[in-house]
Amino acid sequence: MFIEDNVIELMKENQFIPDSLIKYTEKILKKKSQDKYICALIDNPIRVINSIAAIIQEACKATQLSPDDLFHKSGFNKNDLDPTKIGSFLAELRIVNLLPANSFPYLLAN
Repeated sequence: MFIEDNVIELMKENQFIPDSLIKYTEKILKKKSQDKYICALIDNPIRVINSIAAIIQEACKATQLSPDDLFHKSGFNKNDLDPTKIGSFLAELRIVNLLPANSFPYLLAN
């Protein structure tokens, strides 16, 4: 469990990783999932965490929301422990990050 604990500690150190995402990741790490997200986190936690944080940071800037608010407003179901949901969440954020650059900021209001 040392590796999993290390991953969680690294996530907690990053200000752009929402607490809810940390708790969610902790739950799926305990399930010993072999999902790509979990495998990548264990293989290269710093790179994966920094990449996720960068996507979240950019989305926070675009939406003017905190990381936790962004996570909650995305509609992410923290009780669905299918680790593939993380990929969907990040894909949504990538789209949000593209919208302001393409003159669609009015879609982000509300």
